Amino acid sequence: FGMLSLGQAFSGSGANREEAPALIAISITDQTAALDFVINALNQDETRFFQTTGDGYTLLVVGERSMPAALDGAKLIIVRDDVLLFSANTDASLIAVSGLQSPSLLEQPGFSAALSWLPADSYSVTVYADVMDDLLAASAAADPEAAGMLSMLEANFAGAGFGPQVVGFTILDGSVLTIDVAQAYDPAALPATAMPGPVDPAFAARIPADIPLALHGTNLKGQLEALAESYTLLFESMAAQPDVDAAELEAARDQFQKQLVQLNNLFTSVTDLDFQEDVLSWLDGDVIAFAGFNPDLNATSAAGLQEVFPLELGIGVEATDPAKAQAAVEGFTKAFNQLAALANLSMNESARSGAPAGEATVTSEELAGVTVTVLTLTTPNLPWAVELLMGANNSIFALGTRGAVSA
Repeated sequence: FGMLSLGQAFSGSGANREEAPALIAISITDQTAALDFVINALNQDETRFFQTTGDGYTLLVVGERSMPAALDGAKLIIVRDDVLLFSANTDASLIAVSGLQSPSLLEQPGFSAALSWLPADSYSVTVYADVMDDLLAASAAADPEAAGMLSMLEANFAGAGFGPQVVGFTILDGSVLTIDVAQAYDPAALPATAMPGPVDPAFAARIPADIPLALHGTNLKGQLEALAESYTLLFESMAAQPDVDAAELEAARDQFQKQLVQLNNLFTSVTDLDFQEDVLSWLDGDVIAFAGFNPDLNATSAAGLQEVFPLELGIGVEATDPAKAQAAVEGFTKAFNQLAALANLSMNESARSGAPAGEATVTSEELAGVTVTVLTLTTPNLPWAVELLMGANNSIFALGTRGAVSA
């Protein structure tokens, strides 16, 4: 299946957007059976068509009783001895009467190069996409609604130098469904820290062995900085639109910046930390997040589900600056204390009205030679206490349930 151009899908009226030129090619081994199948399907649907034959192929023009003067934009079905081709809204000059594209996608250097990026020898299904040029070309003819959407795509993707993408689906070792994705991009068009590097497999040793769901990545700092940069590009692209009120847009940008400053100030007031300098600056290493069930959970009965907190949840961040990681623990401990105070205040108010009392406490303890902060919440609404542990050593900052942090 292939879409030859996205330009028509984003330009003109709503009706035109439904008529993007497309091709579907299906490999066949029996030309007669394939032709009979297509004709029977058209007849059952009471769809009229014109049929003609050539050297080794049969051409069906759907929706016509005779050969039209021009085939541009027509719906065509071509049956050869090796391929069944469906063509809709295409430029007929590109389609040879034999049913082959001229030139074909296989002859495009970008397509061949993209396939070479995939690591396996063969794939059951491949998906190739190189749509940015089409989208940007369509923006000139697009209506205002579509133009606004295209400008945002341009700001977030074209500005980052993204090129073709290819996806391959295959089965390895006879039983492992594998999906490989390769994306071209221009490193010079992105911030130096935006793209994550390879993960360190040894860092995954901190994930418990029985965890069913885990995420392992790198360079959270670069990802957050790239996200912030995308908002800047978004405002710039909106400012370039002719129907945008410049004063209103500038006011919206100022309001957005003020909100970011307010959030940073709130973070500092709660933790005594500057988010950029004291936290974000060292989030450039490996990061893991995982979730699983508490190994002590007895799920065989309703009573067993009430004995222990059922989940193990954990986050681990490589401490590329151990001193700042430890300072972060101290700052977040201050936030824990404030959170516990607010929770106790709320629960005390509820207790005065006759509701059962609960309690939130912040303590510290030694765990594997490291002093960790423990936030414990007990409430009559839950059958078990909820514990959240946090600590750091020279290699990792950890936050999560007791079992997750102990790992």
